[in-house]
Amino acid sequence: MNYLCLIVAFLGVVTADEVVSTNDAVRVGTLQFQQMIQNTNWCSCPPCAFGCCPVIVPPSNPNGSLIRPVPGLRGDVALIVDWGTCTAQPAGGFKWYISWGDGKSDTGFLTTLGPIQQDHSYAIPGYYGVYVSYCSNPPAGTNPCCDSLYGAISVRY
Repeated sequence: MNYLCLIVAFLGVVTADEVVSTNDAVRVGTLQFQQMIQNTNWCSCPPCAFGCCPVIVPPSNPNGSLIRPVPGLRGDVALIVDWGTCTAQPAGGFKWYISWGDGKSDTGFLTTLGPIQQDHSYAIPGYYGVYVSYCSNPPAGTNPCCDSLYGAISVRY
C-alpha cells in the first residue's frame, strides 16, 4: 500500500484534543479550532483518475466521526463515511489506515462502504497525533483517492 501521499498532512502544528476535518472548523471539548488542512483529498482527488473519493463525516456533525482518548492509556477512532463522489460501489472496495502517533498503525479493507471503529493501547501517557484515512481501493498502479482526518489526543491512565 502506498500511503506516501497521505503522510504530508502531518506537517501542521496541532494542540491536545484538537481534531482537524477536511471540511470545516470543529468543536472539541470547550475549544474551537480552525481548519488547518485545506484539502487532504489530494492524492488523485478530485478528480479521481479511476472513479470516486469517499468522504469522512466530520466531527462537527452530531453523528460524525471521532478521534478521542479513552481512560486506561487507550485511544479510539470511530469513522463515519459518506459516498462523496462515489455514485456506485467501486469494484475494489475501500481501504482504511490509522497512524496512532506512537509508531504503530492499523489498516483494513472493506468490500462495501461502511463505518470503522478501532481502539489502540499506548505504552505511556502523553500527547499523540492520530491520522486516519479512508480510501477507495484503486486498480494496481494508481494512487488511492482518500479523505482524511487528524486529531491530537492526550492519553492518560
